[in-house]
Amino acid sequence: MPLFNLVFRKSFIMKKFIALLITLLLQQAISAQDSVSGSISSEGEVVPFATISVYESGNPENLLGYAYSDENGLFEILLKKTSEIAILKAESMGFEDYTQEIRKTELPLKNLKINLQISSDQLDEVELVADGRKAVKLDGDKMIFDIEKAGIAGAGNGLQVMQQIPGISLDQNQNIQFRGSSGVKILINGKTSFLKGEALREFVSSLTGEDIAKVEIIAQPSSRYEAEGTTGIINIVLKKGRKPGITGRTYTSFGYGGFYKWRNGANLYYSDSLWNVNVSGYYNESESINDRKIEQDIFDKNYSQKIIQTNLWLPRNFSRSLSLGVERSLPKNQSISTSWRYNSGTAAEQTNGETREFRSEELYKKVLLDKKADIPTRTVTGNVFYQNSWNEDQSHLEAQLNFSRYDAENSILLKNSYPVNPEGREMLVLSTLNQTAYDIYSGQLDFSTQFSEKMSLETGWKWSQVRTDYLNNYEANDPSQLLVAEELLDNRFQYHESLLGAYGQLSYAIENWNFLAGLRAEYISYEGVSKNSENGAKYTAWFPSFSANYEAEEAQYQFSYSRRIGRPDYKDLNPFYEYLDPYTLQRGNTNLQPQFYHSFQFNYSHNNMVTSLYGYFYKDKITRVIDFDREDNFTNYYQANAARGHNLGISFSAPYKPFGWWKIQFDASGYHSYEKSEIPGYTYDHGGFGYDLSIYQNFDLENDWKLNFNAFYSGASESGNTRFFPAYDLDLNVQKQFWNNRFKAEFSARQILKRSRWHSIMEQDDVRTDWLNQWETRVFALTLTYNFGNQKTRNIKEASLSEEKSRM
Repeated sequence: MPLFNLVFRKSFIMKKFIALLITLLLQQAISAQDSVSGSISSEGEVVPFATISVYESGNPENLLGYAYSDENGLFEILLKKTSEIAILKAESMGFEDYTQEIRKTELPLKNLKINLQISSDQLDEVELVADGRKAVKLDGDKMIFDIEKAGIAGAGNGLQVMQQIPGISLDQNQNIQFRGSSGVKILINGKTSFLKGEALREFVSSLTGEDIAKVEIIAQPSSRYEAEGTTGIINIVLKKGRKPGITGRTYTSFGYGGFYKWRNGANLYYSDSLWNVNVSGYYNESESINDRKIEQDIFDKNYSQKIIQTNLWLPRNFSRSLSLGVERSLPKNQSISTSWRYNSGTAAEQTNGETREFRSEELYKKVLLDKKADIPTRTVTGNVFYQNSWNEDQSHLEAQLNFSRYDAENSILLKNSYPVNPEGREMLVLSTLNQTAYDIYSGQLDFSTQFSEKMSLETGWKWSQVRTDYLNNYEANDPSQLLVAEELLDNRFQYHESLLGAYGQLSYAIENWNFLAGLRAEYISYEGVSKNSENGAKYTAWFPSFSANYEAEEAQYQFSYSRRIGRPDYKDLNPFYEYLDPYTLQRGNTNLQPQFYHSFQFNYSHNNMVTSLYGYFYKDKITRVIDFDREDNFTNYYQANAARGHNLGISFSAPYKPFGWWKIQFDASGYHSYEKSEIPGYTYDHGGFGYDLSIYQNFDLENDWKLNFNAFYSGASESGNTRFFPAYDLDLNVQKQFWNNRFKAEFSARQILKRSRWHSIMEQDDVRTDWLNQWETRVFALTLTYNFGNQKTRNIKEASLSEEKSRM
């Protein structure tokens, strides 16, 4: 044993010596490059997202290098060329320009401290002119869009700004999409937002373009981020407050599109040298409509069968929210904060439906549906966040604890009547009480340090725990009409999941190249318990990531890869059935397993134009299976690991400015989808092409008038066993500023052509299903907003629970 210890100690010492030698050699190689690095601040506070450029003295057109300061005011410029005498210039909205002479003999110049002076006229000092070289930056795993440099800071509210960023669009309900998918995760200032659905829309729409410093698109997230999902991440980085005092915004909006909508809210901010406080709240009322039609053709050798279902869903929603965030600055670059949000809502839903069954083209049976649902919900979310920076801001530590509680109680009264019924059935009266509760806890620790000017390390750890309780009680006047035994409907499902994850990633830059490589490991254990069954598993998953960036004189290139995971929604693991109508059941699947993706992307940027090649390959994809039971004449929906395939695409985005007052953003994408399923009774093997086009136009007119015009067209496409029909529509928005931009009136008209709808045909074996979903369209709204205070805001870090909440 002593001999083993001696050998081990010598081996360990030798490895440490080799690692130290490699680090020293890398530092020496890196330091040979001329560079300028340092920090930017003003009156003791860091200035993030400032532009720092170095150019030849007496010749501003000869740019030697440029960079942006990060969230902590740090910057670093790699000089592509050198000059005997150069000028360094720092610019940021709200501050006087800073210039400094740099001689070649001073290079490399490190730890430069720049102090910016607040401008005496913050409103008029910056002219927003699109500059492709500065507006788009490819960095690590990110594509960064500077809102001011792109010339869209004055476009309107936050949602209107987001629409002008390549790849981002809004669906029919104004939810943010990326490349046509609404599953994208939203971060606020680099931290996961717990906001979803209406709460997220409300938050982003309450912002203005002047509130947003930049938007980062992370299509292939590195190991630092959670491995869930393939749609990617959008990080909205807000400007930080620069002056103490109170600022805020109040708004009210009234809309109508066949049904009324009413939005009211306010945001209040206070900051000084030690404290930062945010308070916000809103109250919304709305009514809308969803018109669904399903035609199902079942081909049989004896006779033809057709089922036509129409459902008119009329929800009326009331939602309320109140949030509070408090941040306290501590000595030595430390801070601690906490934020809490309370959301409550009530949905009163009325569904009227009709199902007609034809056999050999003769009406065989007719069923009328009358369904009422009352759904109160409540969510409480909070976190505590601590951060610390030291070693001249080269080392950072962030720690947070998060909590969320979600409760919902769904009371349903369903009636089925049979005007035409050869089977002699009586009216079915079914009452359901569904109670759902989620408790989510998580903790996260992130550490980063910079070994040298060009090498840095990030590492971290995450723990989360999810507990769900799902209770369903059915009472029927005639249980024989429920398609399955009543005991398969009444159930209680309790689910517990724990996750422990850790990651490490290394960043290295040399000359015009930047590399980022990392690895994330996650250990997951879960257990689901219902009335007569238990299911659970434990597994470890590994998620490597890599990106490489190259920056030429006027062009930027980026390649990135990551392995991703998609986990089942909690409710989909519940093995019991849910009664939808006399022809349709839905059930869970205890055998569901995670799905894994290999995802990649190549980006090319030149003069603010962006071209992307992207795609992912997958297997065991969680797919909704539509299983028609011919013997009992009903359809059973469930989720299964049914498919493997790919999605490959190319997109192009280009801004164009015909005049100083007219800006156009054009986006086009084409893709090929292929999917194969080998599930018995649900096999298919097919693929096809599709494309999307959109154009966004922004007009800055005289006397503070603005006009925004947006149009999109989604072409026909195919994937697996489904064909999708085209969809298209137009949106219009008119804004007018009053009282030195304190008051804004905004009129909008969405989905003017009433052609924004979802229409597909699925053909599976001898069953053909034609599905058409139409939403409330041609919606008009008038919004009034009043801004008060100094209009400089800072937002508190919010709870990081996105992966857990996305599966609720």
